[in-house]
Amino acid sequence: MDNNIQVTIYTPQDLNHSSYMQAGLFELEKKGFLKVKIAYNTKKRLGRVSTENGSLKVSNHPQPKTSYYLLEDLDRKKEIFFAADLYDISHFFSSYALENCDYIFKRNYESKHIHKLNTKYKTKIYPAGLTFGCQTDIRKKWTLFKLAHFISILKLRLKFDRNILQRIRNVNKHTSEHYRYVTLGRSLEGFRGYHSDVQLRVFYQVRCFPRIEEPDVKIIHEERSTLIKVLKKRLGDKFLGGLVPSEVSKNYYPECLTNLPTDPVSYLNLIKSSAICIYTKGLQNSPARKLSEYLSQGKCIVAESFSTELNVPLEHGKHLMFYNSPEECAEICEELLNNPKKVKELSDNARQYYEDFVDPEINVKRMIETMLENE
Repeated sequence: MDNNIQVTIYTPQDLNHSSYMQAGLFELEKKGFLKVKIAYNTKKRLGRVSTENGSLKVSNHPQPKTSYYLLEDLDRKKEIFFAADLYDISHFFSSYALENCDYIFKRNYESKHIHKLNTKYKTKIYPAGLTFGCQTDIRKKWTLFKLAHFISILKLRLKFDRNILQRIRNVNKHTSEHYRYVTLGRSLEGFRGYHSDVQLRVFYQVRCFPRIEEPDVKIIHEERSTLIKVLKKRLGDKFLGGLVPSEVSKNYYPECLTNLPTDPVSYLNLIKSSAICIYTKGLQNSPARKLSEYLSQGKCIVAESFSTELNVPLEHGKHLMFYNSPEECAEICEELLNNPKKVKELSDNARQYYEDFVDPEINVKRMIETMLENE
């Protein structure tokens, strides 16, 4: 081992988003860069700070998508407690992380919100870059992760009232669904696998969210369905995809439904076989994981502009093409379909960006080195 470094993973309250961090750490352990320990943890770690609308608001909400780690430089006898805040919302921060962590790597990093925090807090926060859910050797410790996760969620939701048994059943159902989703066909090797045998077509397949009464959800549904209609009209049979069938999409957007398979493995294979892929933002303007998926497969990406600040920016015309309206998106796609050379150039640069900055092993190593160099 070149560096006598050890990282302790405190079992997280969310196994989906945090899987990216675990994957990176286990891959680094394989390469001899560090040692990994796992510590059973079910602390609630409650508390949220919001900087929305320019004012600080503090609440007692949980922040399950913030996971915690202890970095130890055993040669220098130095300990660094850090967090990965992989939550969608850029103006939400974990109170516990702000108070207790030496570093926080935030997925949806926007400096305009961070600058509103107290100086002692905002200097701790760094961009996490692009992340995505994936699985690697975490499965070797899967029983411990599941047990800690179940007890953590139970502690957060349990109330000793007449509905206690129903609450336990609800937690069991929720956690079982969570485990199935996290482990379903999202192997890290599936993202690292890459081939150039593709069809010159445009792919865009997304889902609707169940909370249709929320303003942000309504906006996203309208934007996605409008884009699909425009792409179908302008591109014809060169367009592939649509909305994933669900109760919401069937009731509100039946003309936008996809007729393609939607399971994770089939979805990734459709990405792999399509030359051009469309990216749209996630909830709360967050960087949706499909951007990382597209980069991993060396896609020519036509992307909706987003406000998330990355540690290394994606450049328009080099790594992808940004658009600001459905019509502009369709126009760019038409131009690319007639310019295979540009498609190839963007594809190669996208794949290189993934290899340099997004692969969990590379990105988590960057985080580790950033902390060690600053101490």
